[in-house]
Amino acid sequence: MCAGDTSALTSWEQYQCSFIENRNGYQKCWPQRRMSTCSAGQLKGAVFLYHGYSACPNQYVELAPKLQNACYHVYLILTLGHGYTNCATDGDGCVDEPGFDIYNLSQLPTERQPYIDYVYSMIDVIKQEVDIIKTCELAARSTFDVDAMEVVVGGLSFGAPLSAATVLFSGSDSIFTKQILMSPFFGVSAGSLDKAVYKCLLNRNAFRECLPLYFEGLQFNITSVESEKLSNLVLDALSYYVDVEFLDASYETMNLFVRGILSWVVENFESISDSNTRESIQEALQLQIAWGSQCNLDIQDRERGGFCAFQANHLLAVHSFASWIVEKARDVEHDQSVETMLILVERDGATRNSIVNDYVRRYYSALGRTAQLVTQKVKNCMWLVSAECQRNDYDGDIDNTCGVPHSSMSPADNNGIAPFALPWASDYHQGILDFIDGESQFGDYFLASQWDSLADQCVSIDTLKPPSSLIADVPSVTRIIFELNRQQLTESVREQVLNAVHNLTGVPRGVLELSFADKSSVSTDAAEVADDPLVVQFALDSNAATVLSKLMQYNAISAVGDYAVRSVDINGDTYNVTEVAPTTTTDSSAVTQALCLSVILSCLCLLL
Repeated sequence: MCAGDTSALTSWEQYQCSFIENRNGYQKCWPQRRMSTCSAGQLKGAVFLYHGYSACPNQYVELAPKLQNACYHVYLILTLGHGYTNCATDGDGCVDEPGFDIYNLSQLPTERQPYIDYVYSMIDVIKQEVDIIKTCELAARSTFDVDAMEVVVGGLSFGAPLSAATVLFSGSDSIFTKQILMSPFFGVSAGSLDKAVYKCLLNRNAFRECLPLYFEGLQFNITSVESEKLSNLVLDALSYYVDVEFLDASYETMNLFVRGILSWVVENFESISDSNTRESIQEALQLQIAWGSQCNLDIQDRERGGFCAFQANHLLAVHSFASWIVEKARDVEHDQSVETMLILVERDGATRNSIVNDYVRRYYSALGRTAQLVTQKVKNCMWLVSAECQRNDYDGDIDNTCGVPHSSMSPADNNGIAPFALPWASDYHQGILDFIDGESQFGDYFLASQWDSLADQCVSIDTLKPPSSLIADVPSVTRIIFELNRQQLTESVREQVLNAVHNLTGVPRGVLELSFADKSSVSTDAAEVADDPLVVQFALDSNAATVLSKLMQYNAISAVGDYAVRSVDINGDTYNVTEVAPTTTTDSSAVTQALCLSVILSCLCLLL
């Protein structure tokens, strides 16, 4: 197919050929089109799957045949920069840094833009392929209902934000009907990181002392020396990114701070003016990190495919892209009729799971209808760590015998470690099939309503009110629309607004500082600019969001600082200052309660 002139091939076939080039002998990493085993005209739909970072499409080697037998075409997509022939086989284009004498990383992005371009190109490829499928099925059976055909996209780990972006950027009338986000990686974080950093800050240590623990907790076999280098990267770039004066030592602030600055460094490296600082950061960005020896064994002995070592800037480009997708979920016009299956892993940690939970809530954010949309469109479950491994007297590792791992779909990643199998796989695969088929019942082990204390049971989670022990408090995206013109956003206005919100809600000043964004119109037309209001955005925790909602509901706020407010948007619910009815005598008690809660939160903040 790929020999000679390829201009007559479909977009998918050309995509396959472009990725097969220079990848001889590495078929496990080729993009695959696997056709339904059902008769022509009986097709139910098409499923497009992105694999995880550093892996290959063969992660889905057991799931794909089950989808085919259920009357779905299956497309296993090879991610940008992956699948190149190992350097030991072909040295052309291989990176020459020490330690990279096996894996070919020459095409891995070091910033987010290539991933953005890649997603847009895949949307075009998928659209054409779906059109071809519909034409072929109609030709086989004239009564084939093209509108009833399921078009599903999903991804594991980094494949999750890639699939989310594919849906998000496919427009308000998307071709996709469902998306499946498995063990989602929407930003640098890990379960072990959560515990280590929280304990460090609880002992009132400063950022500088806790930063190395942050990087050691990322589970990339980062040594203490390497974690010091990465910590210095953050500290070197700090003054270019944010005013340190406002950074409190709270866990929430540190998470926002580190995730934000890691994206900023990889995207804005050239804006750092001091040459010594740039040199130091550049050294840290080229630091080699790896999955460890087990990954290498899996590639050598179990046909894993992919690579096991990479540079820090490769990982941070992934982090930057995924973080950017979360931010764009409310800014891009998209199709909210798409259904979502969210499959989480407790071992990934409360912070990582909260990021994707935040993304889903932003995706379905709508005026007065967010809760309704999430309830109707989202199914969410989590593979929990067994109760036996959570007992106080348990002194072993939290491994695959205790709970489903991050790489939850890949046999090659798991067959080499105890229990040397994937006992959860059958229920996992069936759950995905049931979701795609539109089933309402999922059995006792997938989307289970009750937990039987087992490790191979995916328990249903409330996306709107998840347990905080499993999913950290999801920040409420809050926007204030002022009577000011957007050109009037000066530094003094910004400071006064943030100080006022801090005093009103008790939210740490560092959280507001790090989550602040100007969301005003970007119109360049002079006449339109004159009428564009100032719109600012920041993050509130759930308690603070409740306080602000109550205050707006009872018309207790008409200004923030010295600046008149037109309206406030909290997670898609808009409160218009001029349209709220005057406060009644009964209402005043609710206002008093809200203000008291605000004062209590402020006091608690001062004690932390």
